[in-house]
Amino acid sequence: KANILLQKCQSVFSKRDSSPLLELNGVPFPILDSLTITTEGVAKLLRNLNPAKASGPDNIPNLVMKTCADAITPSPAAIYNTSIETGQLPADWLSANVSPVFKKGDRNKADNYRPVSLTSVVCKLFEHIVCRRLHNHFDKHSIDKPKPRIQERPLRRNTSAHLHAGHPLIT
Repeated sequence: KANILLQKCQSVFSKRDSSPLLELNGVPFPILDSLTITTEGVAKLLRNLNPAKASGPDNIPNLVMKTCADAITPSPAAIYNTSIETGQLPADWLSANVSPVFKKGDRNKADNYRPVSLTSVVCKLFEHIVCRRLHNHFDKHSIDKPKPRIQERPLRRNTSAHLHAGHPLIT
């Protein structure tokens, strides 16, 4: 059964595509101002975490991060700013736990399950910050937002790809 579910999960995931997400076609757009992430902003996001949501591969429960927000905030803020400066994400943030979730029908058929990818909550918060900044920049300068590659999560999951690909709007 495990191998059947593994094959099913593998069949729905696509390979990483490093092609540009946004074609600029030679039109000059304003460069995104430098982004510095504040401890106050990170603390606010940590305090608003839903404690009922599952933790990622790091197994740090949201309840712990929410409860200890003020004490732990300087660490993720420093990592976020270092990631922006270097253009690199911590390797742990690139992994995920994939679990099959039953949809409906016969529980013995792999097609009745969908894979759910549990990623690092700290990385999701970072993506949220960068995504919001990108959206604000796009709106401010009337730049059309990139077409989503993933239907369920339009730009958030692609934010790391923007950063990783050295997107021209980000310096």
